[in-house]
Amino acid sequence: MVRPKSVEELVTKVKILATGPEWELQADIYNGGWGIRPKDKVLLAVRSDSHPWVVDAAVRAIREQGARVDVFSVDYSAMGDPYTNAAQEVLAMDQLPDNINDDYNYYYTGITNILRTSTVTFLVEKEKYTKVISGMAGIRPEVRYPWLRYNYSSLEEFQTGSIEFPFELQKLIDNKVWEQIRSIERARLTDPEGTDITFTNYDDKRPQVYGHEFCKPIHIGFGGVEDSRGIISGTTNHLGAFPNIRAYIKDGLVVKVEGGGIYGEEWQKRIEKFENVTLPPRKTGTGWGAPKVSWPSPGFFWWNEMALGTNPLQLRLPGHGRFTSFASQLEERKRSGIIHNGFGASIFGWAECVKEGLPWIHCHIHCLFPTLEGTTKNGDSVTVVDKGHLLALDDPQVRTLARKYGDPDKLLSEIWLPSIPGINAKGDYMRDYGRDPVSWIGREAKEHPFFPQEVE
Repeated sequence: MVRPKSVEELVTKVKILATGPEWELQADIYNGGWGIRPKDKVLLAVRSDSHPWVVDAAVRAIREQGARVDVFSVDYSAMGDPYTNAAQEVLAMDQLPDNINDDYNYYYTGITNILRTSTVTFLVEKEKYTKVISGMAGIRPEVRYPWLRYNYSSLEEFQTGSIEFPFELQKLIDNKVWEQIRSIERARLTDPEGTDITFTNYDDKRPQVYGHEFCKPIHIGFGGVEDSRGIISGTTNHLGAFPNIRAYIKDGLVVKVEGGGIYGEEWQKRIEKFENVTLPPRKTGTGWGAPKVSWPSPGFFWWNEMALGTNPLQLRLPGHGRFTSFASQLEERKRSGIIHNGFGASIFGWAECVKEGLPWIHCHIHCLFPTLEGTTKNGDSVTVVDKGHLLALDDPQVRTLARKYGDPDKLLSEIWLPSIPGINAKGDYMRDYGRDPVSWIGREAKEHPFFPQEVE
């Protein structure tokens, strides 16, 4: 890719967001436009690791619409060495919100909204903001003011084409994937890093989320019996990397983990700590009318998230390969064919957990080369992902629509592939990668920059 020569190149692309309508569509990658109007007063919250041009482009695009904007920068540096930082996914479970109105702790806020809901509400009341642009993932807070997203922090993201990726095309890809997922009754997930697990894909009325398609029931115990059994294994989560970990799952519940370094050690401690705790009933969605459901048995680390990325132009940010950011591997989960698995309480029951003094967040294991396949009620075979490649990208209808916007081979080919010894690179998996993935990822980020003309 070619490095942009000026911030003006970015402004042109950000205008797509600034002038676009506020979409109500649930989406992890596409959270809609900002609908900026004259006389708007905007609060823009950004990560400290955002490139200055990325921030400046957003500010200029907003002001060009006749609005005012204040920028709130949040320290996004890593919390310790890479392996300790990755372990924050479970260590953060020891930090409960101060009260029911202060919903998120630093971990969940950091990977989703950047700022706490209580902090934003205070600022809106005092400064009279008409719009808030903050965060890049997760469910947007239920507030009375517009809460919008800015999903970009690096120059590389602006050069991949992901910001201009046609929503019409993305929607068709996701609808194809969603149709496949809904057709599967019995499923199997495998991955060469050690994952092998089967489950019944019963209808739990889960929502479709563009760019973040749920491949298994998230409302565990609602609409069917949870019978997930097997192992989920990997070396990355939202915050970074760790030695290969194996999570053993029985009837949807993680009963033991092996490996993983400090991440695995701290996770196993909390499995034992919460093994006799029964989580409170939680809603099966947002809104007042959503029914509540109880958990099948005591235990905390339920496999309630198996989310599939669907955009081929997403990537692991080069800067994140240096592990200097808080959420160093968050962006990789968006790339088409990559699956991230979440274990813990449900976000739909956070308030109930807080009231009982229990953690409510979940931790993750990413599958970078997964195969997801299954059978329908009629016994037909369905493959959604094959060794990390999303098969919907090869669908004739998808490719035909892609021609409307350019070369299908460029629009629908994964712009970035992870490199792992023993899987798709030379070497032995455990010796050269599995025992110390941080060293491999860091070396690769340094030796293979996305802007090859740069010398750091």
